[in-house]
Amino acid sequence: MKIYHNPRCSKSREGLAILEASKVNFETIHYIETPISKEELIHIIQLLNISPIDLVRKNEKIWKENFEANIGADVAKIANLKIGDTFYSTHGFLSDGMNGHEHGQFKVVGIFQKSNSVIDQLILTTTQSIWEVHDNHDHEEKALTENATDSHEVHDHDHAHDHDHEGHDHAPPQKPIIEEVDQEITSILIKFKESSKKSFQALTMLRGINENTEVMAASPAIELNRLYDNMSLGESFLRNLAMVIVFVSGLSIFISLFSSLQDRKYELALMRVMGATPTKLFFLIIFEGLLLSVIGYIIGIILSHLGMSVFAGQMEDKYHYSFTAAKFLKEEFYLLGGALFIGFVAAVIPAYQAFRTDISQTLSES
Repeated sequence: MKIYHNPRCSKSREGLAILEASKVNFETIHYIETPISKEELIHIIQLLNISPIDLVRKNEKIWKENFEANIGADVAKIANLKIGDTFYSTHGFLSDGMNGHEHGQFKVVGIFQKSNSVIDQLILTTTQSIWEVHDNHDHEEKALTENATDSHEVHDHDHAHDHDHEGHDHAPPQKPIIEEVDQEITSILIKFKESSKKSFQALTMLRGINENTEVMAASPAIELNRLYDNMSLGESFLRNLAMVIVFVSGLSIFISLFSSLQDRKYELALMRVMGATPTKLFFLIIFEGLLLSVIGYIIGIILSHLGMSVFAGQMEDKYHYSFTAAKFLKEEFYLLGGALFIGFVAAVIPAYQAFRTDISQTLSES
């Protein structure tokens, strides 16, 4: 039995006390000092049958404090940000700073590990932080429009303005988002329960929202299926092209071995004279076919990864995802098995001909 313990958590301390009182053997893992690996997390989530977000301690400071941000690995790399650094938010990707917010400075309190997923490109902060940035922005614009008043009014306004900021400094803790009735949320992610994913209400909810409200609803699964449908013609063409290439490769190995066998009949006959058995010649040709397949596989993998490294920069700029040639997929190793099979099939006929080599006829012809 294992307990993943956090001394700062009261529930964790209570669980540890129960295990100690029960006198059972268990292992204590202090996951703050010894971080849990990705494989362990996946195993724990599967055992508990929960979502990853259910493991998050949402009462931690990084989930509650305004103007504190957790950023993805790509964001940290591109913006050259480290924990403790600060930055300002802007609208869009303009570099002239005209659409930037010169207030509401965000502080980096965490950087997510590289995961090659969308989270690498995210900046996560509280919703109230965004509201407060735009509230201050609107307040400044209103103050500028009232700047034409006389000096006495300006003085009074400044005094009231200073007083308001003092009030802000002593404001009570932020309310839950659901109670912020005067604010807006532009997007929301909804996750269906396992029991209702295939229900009639879940299937018709999107259409009901899109047809009867001004809100736009989209299902990732449906949109991905539409994308695959649009790409199906190109995917089918590439798949068929790959099958043709595989067939031509196998045919090339067969032709190479067959031609080589015709040129080496005399050498094979001499090997028989010197004591080599027909079976040995058979497996010799089979091994040659397998060797050619392995060499072709290695050259293909090297060229594909070199090509990936050349185009990685362009693909990253276009799709905003990081591509690397240093990562090998398990499917690439499956290709090795396919290459060996093709090499074996292509070498069977030449190997059988070597097996049936007639020593006297071959030597007399030579």
